[in-house]
Amino acid sequence: DYDKRTAIHLASSEGKLKAVKCLIEELKADPNVYDRFGGTPLDDAQRHGHKETVAYLKSQGAVSGKGGTVSTQDAADLCDAASSGDLDKLRAIVKKGIDANSGDYDLRTAIHLAAAEGLVQVLKCLFDELEGNPNVVDRWGGTPLDDAKRAGKKEVIEYLESKGAVPGKFTMFSDNALITTNAAGKNDLATLRGITTNESGLGPSGAPGPIMVDVNEVNIDKRTALHVASAEGILATVECLVEELHASVDLRDRWGRTALDDAAFGFHEEVVAFLKSKGARTGKAALKLLETVGDDDSQHSTTASLKL
Repeated sequence: DYDKRTAIHLASSEGKLKAVKCLIEELKADPNVYDRFGGTPLDDAQRHGHKETVAYLKSQGAVSGKGGTVSTQDAADLCDAASSGDLDKLRAIVKKGIDANSGDYDLRTAIHLAAAEGLVQVLKCLFDELEGNPNVVDRWGGTPLDDAKRAGKKEVIEYLESKGAVPGKFTMFSDNALITTNAAGKNDLATLRGITTNESGLGPSGAPGPIMVDVNEVNIDKRTALHVASAEGILATVECLVEELHASVDLRDRWGRTALDDAAFGFHEEVVAFLKSKGARTGKAALKLLETVGDDDSQHSTTASLKL
């Protein structure tokens, strides 16, 4: 795409091992392709703690990328050790002379990941033993405290603040689309109900709350929480977004797709039926799948009916 991110980058980032194997073994994808930031699929798999994908990529000759301030294998291993809670590995890497504050190509560090995962013992090791900086900043200006707040890790928040941690360039709720889309993808209805507003500027109770985020916030690809929930087939979240929070059902993303397109593409029949009952329409990427989903008399497979 515009960031030179490929299918294998994304599959590795999500830990989709079968997809990664298909791309490499059947479709001859390059396991060492670089994105715009100098990152490889191995970097993505390591950063998100997908151990099986990491092992497979390494077996195929994959290496860590060259982007970022310290984009070495050791920096990537630091992040992997932190996210998995492996204190012995953290200590061993730092003992070799690697700075505990080293970041990957997005300048994300072991401290960021431990904060996001709520791993207090890892943070204590990083700060008390390995000279970690509680205010290290990633490529977007985010600090570990931002990550802990975004993930709702109260114990970590308190611990970081006791160490003098402060918010970064972006506060907890400055990246609104990230919050709403993450919550939607995890079926986190409490977060969605607690922070979102509808077009009137009011929350689901009819009154403004302490934190109000537009339910139709879009990310860089113009995708909303409803796009994500529909793509994942999470009916409860879709119903909450549409019926309680009054999310728009026809917003189009950067590729012209609507939530209905996403649901149909993922063969999520219940979500398709619900969205259609609410007047949802297809976008530019119309799917013939919609003609057959829910049609018990159809003799055609839904896969064959899908045309973008």
